[in-house]
Amino acid sequence: MHPDIMEIRKLLEELTITLETTKTRIESLLFEHERTLSYCRGLESYVSRLKIDNYKLEVENKEFSKYHFQLCLLAENMACFIDTLPHNSPIRRPLLKHLIEGLEKQFSKDLFCFSERSYYRILKTEDDSILYTKYAQGTHRNTVSPRMSRIIAQFLDIAMPFVSGRDYRIQRGTFHFVYNQYCEYLKQVGWPGKPCAESYLRKCICKDNIRKVVKVDICPICAGTTKRKYSKKEIEEHKQLWYTQKAAMKGQMEKLRTGILKGCLIVQDFSQIDLSPSGYIQDFIVVVYKKEIDYPALERTYLHYVGNSGEKNDLHFVKGCYDDILKKIDLKQGEELRIWSDGARKHFKQSGMMRFISELQEWLRPRAISVQYNFYASYHGHNACDGVANHAKQRLKNFQLSTGIPVSNQGDVVAQLKFLKSSVVTNAVLVPGKPPKVPTLDGISAFHNFLFPVKNQISAYSNSDMLDSPHNFYYE
Repeated sequence: MHPDIMEIRKLLEELTITLETTKTRIESLLFEHERTLSYCRGLESYVSRLKIDNYKLEVENKEFSKYHFQLCLLAENMACFIDTLPHNSPIRRPLLKHLIEGLEKQFSKDLFCFSERSYYRILKTEDDSILYTKYAQGTHRNTVSPRMSRIIAQFLDIAMPFVSGRDYRIQRGTFHFVYNQYCEYLKQVGWPGKPCAESYLRKCICKDNIRKVVKVDICPICAGTTKRKYSKKEIEEHKQLWYTQKAAMKGQMEKLRTGILKGCLIVQDFSQIDLSPSGYIQDFIVVVYKKEIDYPALERTYLHYVGNSGEKNDLHFVKGCYDDILKKIDLKQGEELRIWSDGARKHFKQSGMMRFISELQEWLRPRAISVQYNFYASYHGHNACDGVANHAKQRLKNFQLSTGIPVSNQGDVVAQLKFLKSSVVTNAVLVPGKPPKVPTLDGISAFHNFLFPVKNQISAYSNSDMLDSPHNFYYE
């Protein structure tokens, strides 16, 4: 074959290969072009959606700015309103408590301009009755019947009594707890209708000067937290006993005030006084109620019998003080002596004390003086002696803080307690020797009223109403 033809054939083969390669490359470029166009169309759609979302955000931002401005204006108006309220306004703190609920502490302090101490006080504040009063004050819709008003007054005197010698009541527990007690009290007295609204009871409570106790002594029987499991019936009977004994004491004081009951009523309890720098002594407190002629209220006298270091608050301590107590109360022919105390087994509600009071009755019987010993319900023995003890301890504390002089012995305590109003303070005098052993009177813990009708006999009743048959104890 001619060399030129071979050269041409070789060139044609090379050209064919180049054409095939070019074709493959063009097809690949066309495919990439289609992918690019598709991606661009996706970008255009995404940009369109972004523009729509951006427009919506701008609209919502304008609405939010307007709403935020209204909220700031509302907060500023409320802060200005709070500033206009008097500092002793009853609704100032309750209103602030609701306004700062859920807010951060620092933000609340900056918004309403109060200190951190005020912040915690506000959080502990209870609501005022004005915040929950449905109708205008003084209208017929906001009043109740006279009978209901009397029942509310009786309940407050039992559940929240005035402190002895003071013009304020003590509230133990929250208002919700007090309202539940009120509803139970209505069931006990057989009230046929519905209880008054919480707002009205709050209004009645706020009429008087109220002081709230932070540390609340909750009865374990009422709360159902005792080791022994009480039935529902037993718990209801325990609550009824509490109401009955409180009402009985109030009734006896009213009879003494009106002259129906002649004689005196005494309430007794022990208080432990801490010494400085260490140690403690016992203070046997007796509150004496007597009716003086031409004076409408009962006269109160507070007797303090201060023991020495090492003397225990037992029956021996009590017996040694009663000679002086009888001299100070000065009972006349035919009068009565009513004694009230808690059920402390160590020194009051025990066989030796019952025997001692029985012997005391025999000593007073020739003068026709009768003795009745009453006990509060278990875990409900808070009485006027606790208030007197608090005043005594406050006096000692203030003296030591103001002078820097420690109260370290019996003489120091007696010297300071003599400054208390209507108080007679003496050193306790113990009976010489050891107290004699007395046979146990089984079952006295179930009774809360004791009479001593004849020699060597003690008549016990379940409560101070004395409506049940007496259980008689005998001793030699």
